[in-house]
Amino acid sequence: MQDSALAQVRRANRSISRLYNLVLSSCGLMATQYVLLESIAASCEITQQELSEQLCIAPTTLSRRLSGLRKKGLVNLRLGKRGSRIYSLTPGGRTLLSSTSLQWESAQHRLRSALGDEGWQVFVDICGRICEAAKEAETMRIPLARDRASH
Repeated sequence: MQDSALAQVRRANRSISRLYNLVLSSCGLMATQYVLLESIAASCEITQQELSEQLCIAPTTLSRRLSGLRKKGLVNLRLGKRGSRIYSLTPGGRTLLSSTSLQWESAQHRLRSALGDEGWQVFVDICGRICEAAKEAETMRIPLARDRASH
């Protein structure tokens, strides 16, 4: 039986996450936390909804991850219009992000070196295409093979 697209992507995700977590372990930060801090920093302030859409993270999962960063004193939360949750980095969050950027770049360099420049570009391109295709597929209504056979 051939692996599903989901199984393939999850296996790659776990392998890449393990590399980044290994490199970041001395900083006390997980790769998922670094990505959140980096995304918040890039926007200065960002709503939870925007962050959820930008990173394709389920709102409940994102709430848990942001709660952990708040408890560590790395992000601030303020309520915006109509109760929207707006996040920004604390000074401690900015300091930690800055101090871990070399480790992050090291993990990135290791993976890029292992793939080679051409493999890296293919990887980046296909990841973008996979995200777009998955979003497009969410709206498709295609009958299952067994349903098509009965017609």
